[in-house]
Amino acid sequence: MPAETETVHLTFFPDGDQAEQGPYQAEVNRKDGTFRVVGLDGKGLPPGKYRAAMQIMKNRKDILKGAYGKTGSPFSIDVTDATKEVTLDLDTPPLQQANSSARRDRDRMR
Repeated sequence: MPAETETVHLTFFPDGDQAEQGPYQAEVNRKDGTFRVVGLDGKGLPPGKYRAAMQIMKNRKDILKGAYGKTGSPFSIDVTDATKEVTLDLDTPPLQQANSSARRDRDRMR
């Protein structure tokens, strides 16, 4: 969880064909780390592909150093009409998960 002196910015940027829409800001609950995206119509994110970007600001600086910015974020999300919840795990982001799986596979081959 961010410290009291830190501010979390979470934004969903449309990828692909719907790039002219958005971006969509999330409301972040500091107490439990959950977030909510209201969307333009109050019904959340419309279906499509998104890149989730996050900054944790302290003294006007991103303590994540841009690692989860608009272009560098490993979080690519497909939202459908059936999507109810999205989880963003900073402890194990998608690229780290993929690298970890590749290492396990490589180690098994030895």
